[in-house]
Amino acid sequence: MPRTLEPFRTFDSYAFGSTMAEVKASFGEPDLEEADEIMEEVRFTYGSVTLYFIDNEPGDLGADPEEWAAGFEGVLRDISVDGDDVVVEGFHLTDDAQVAALLGKHPHETVKDYTLVAELGLLLGGFAKKNRSKRMVDMRSEDRLPAMRAMLEVQ
Repeated sequence: MPRTLEPFRTFDSYAFGSTMAEVKASFGEPDLEEADEIMEEVRFTYGSVTLYFIDNEPGDLGADPEEWAAGFEGVLRDISVDGDDVVVEGFHLTDDAQVAALLGKHPHETVKDYTLVAELGLLLGGFAKKNRSKRMVDMRSEDRLPAMRAMLEVQ
């Protein structure tokens, strides 16, 4: 079943800017929950979807991991999906012709196997591969576009 992205707003029923408590109240406990004090984020995984909660006030990178996690107050800023059919502006990202049509409609940058469509907050990875299960779609809130560009530059 296709999953819909409304750039910078929602992916399916996940809304950018939601707190961890709001997401848990709506979707229950995640399949996997990880606190990463080095990246200063908490990740929730629900099936093939990973939600990244990032704090607006970065903490002390030298803090004790348990102390850091206890004080974390992040909001949903990034979403990553592996292998699912994501629909953006009516284009299915599992269909190569529709991906090409979407890219033809929007300015984009490609480095190695990653394509950034900044005006949609979209980073596509693995789309040169024939195996669609190896494709990933990253979606970012608008304020995270510089981080998305930085990731592309590292590739």
